[in-house]
Amino acid sequence: MKTTLTVVNKMILNFLKQVGLIFALVSLAASPSFASSISVYPMSADLTGQTRYQDIQVQNTGNDTAYVAITIYLINNPGMPDQSVVKLNDNPYQVGLIVTPNKMVIPQGQMRIARALYIGKSVSQDAVYEVKFTPVSGQLVAIGNSNTDVNAGLELVIAYGVGIIVRPAHLEPQIAATRDGTSLTLTNTGNTTITIGNCTPDQNIAATLYPGNTQKITLTQASAQNCQEQVLNNHFSAFKIN
Repeated sequence: MKTTLTVVNKMILNFLKQVGLIFALVSLAASPSFASSISVYPMSADLTGQTRYQDIQVQNTGNDTAYVAITIYLINNPGMPDQSVVKLNDNPYQVGLIVTPNKMVIPQGQMRIARALYIGKSVSQDAVYEVKFTPVSGQLVAIGNSNTDVNAGLELVIAYGVGIIVRPAHLEPQIAATRDGTSLTLTNTGNTTITIGNCTPDQNIAATLYPGNTQKITLTQASAQNCQEQVLNNHFSAFKIN
């Protein structure tokens, strides 16, 4: 077994050399391991004209102190073919959303709170962000000498992305639905994100559409549908598809 691991380690080192990563950093472990474990709640939030912030709970569920890095991303053209994700490092007054603190040290079994606060200008349609909470490990070793045996292992890091939607002051939810037999087309023609689901008789309909999005769905049967429309969290209304 030891001989096999040595051969595998040498193959890894040769590969790193080939791609130019002579001084790559890997976790120092004899077998796969997990970074500190955390849980995050809630996983999504709406920021409106009345509520400009959201507190996010980060719980250390592991056996060691958890070190957590917090990063903010802006989702441009969400749900569209040209969607892009941009990491925000600029002046918070320009990017709109701030999260404090941006790093956490959480003792075993304890919980800390991060506050996401929108300080930007009012938006005419939804602005979509993702706040990522990533456990950070400090056990690193440089690989640079192929003559040195290193028991290289794999460290699994599970990060949590919290979706945050900044809503316009005046919501104008609007979904256009057209059905041709079992072919259903939903288009969000309003200024805010809408989720369609909990339909009968076709219970497989589930769609979240950002402003400007179109989604095509194949129904299991050619019939009208009675669904629920959700704009803000836990706010539902009836939505009928003829």
